[in-house]
Amino acid sequence: MRDPADGEGLTAQEPERFVAAHWPEMAHHDPTWSINLSLPASGVVAGAQYPGDVFYREAGGELCLVDVAWWTVQ
Repeated sequence: MRDPADGEGLTAQEPERFVAAHWPEMAHHDPTWSINLSLPASGVVAGAQYPGDVFYREAGGELCLVDVAWWTVQ
């Protein structure tokens, strides 16, 4: 993550098993899960950037954040 405030107000959707065919650029991190984050209507401002998807790997019985896909509001 960049700044902790970047995640404020976002809503996490249900975790999904990582599918490399959907995210080939993330496959090298070997994530186990991906979670889509939703931006509230108040944050929909042209040019705003937010963490739209986060990727986790199971390691030693715990989850470890391995990457973040950033989105830009068009």
